[in-house]
Amino acid sequence: MNRVFQLALAVLLAALSVCEPALAEGTAPQTHGGGARVKIIRTKELGFGLRDARVKLDGRQVASLGRGETAVFDLAPGRHVFAVDVWDHPNVYKMTLFARPGKFYTLEVSAREEAVASSFFGGAGMLAEAGANKNGGLFKIRIASEK
Repeated sequence: MNRVFQLALAVLLAALSVCEPALAEGTAPQTHGGGARVKIIRTKELGFGLRDARVKLDGRQVASLGRGETAVFDLAPGRHVFAVDVWDHPNVYKMTLFARPGKFYTLEVSAREEAVASSFFGGAGMLAEAGANKNGGLFKIRIASEK
């Protein structure tokens, strides 16, 4: 029975991994109201793959991304702080974006290598890593492209 469950899970994960976002690569959709557009992509890597990455914009949650998922939305011009975290980790990873009118930004959320390594030491390893890094947590966010 255990092998049947593992096979069913593998088939389900394979089917989900072929789902692609609605925006084709290299396209920059039109923004509305003179703002910018942001596309946030969660990588398909295995690190913390079963955990959703909670994405906040200026302190307000705008997405909860599972492995390979995306979110697209318009953004007012100006300074914005993106943060990515999970509910049960003490640290948050933050990044500032200065959005310019008419621009299309692609942001990438991925597992932090330091957090993956420390997770091998259990809760004590994660707490030690969290104490050592102010900008930490399980995931990181970065600007992948700007068009």
